[in-house]
Amino acid sequence: MNTEVFYSSSTAQGEYSAAAINYISNSFSDGETVLSIAEDYSVSATAIAGAMAREYNRYDLVDAAADTYVLNNPLWGTHQYWLDNYTSVGGDNGYIPSITDKATNGCYNDIGYGNIKMATAIRLIRSYVSQHSGDDPLNLLRAERDYSQHYEFLAADLAVQNNSLTAKLYAVMVGEAEDFFAICLRQ
Repeated sequence: MNTEVFYSSSTAQGEYSAAAINYISNSFSDGETVLSIAEDYSVSATAIAGAMAREYNRYDLVDAAADTYVLNNPLWGTHQYWLDNYTSVGGDNGYIPSITDKATNGCYNDIGYGNIKMATAIRLIRSYVSQHSGDDPLNLLRAERDYSQHYEFLAADLAVQNNSLTAKLYAVMVGEAEDFFAICLRQ
């Protein structure tokens, strides 16, 4: 079943499945919601929700199979692997990888219902750390699950549908976009 969602005008519309709407509307396993995450990070909840719903609608059996491959690859299960691979592929540089690239480089794979590329997830965590050395508004650096020191947790948690990590990374991405466009608009 698809739910038709109308944006600010009757000419701009998009269709989202009921599952996508539930994905963005419900609480995550840690009790967080898209709204609470947006408030904690002072960014637009609608921007987070829109990005998540769009990517959720695109998630299919091929994505699920790729997630299984990435998460079950015994060579890709450590922080050191992800750090080395991130460095060897040149980070999050906009490169569009082939299927062969994805099979041999974990960082090129989109993971989870939010379809966040591992290279992007690592870049967002690094950006977050550099901006929040003295605080942690999204709880991404807490002792039991410090994503900056355990990239393997990024991969595992992005693949879990009811984990709040996807929404938190989208919040960081929305914050970057807001900062960028604020500068552009002032020029």
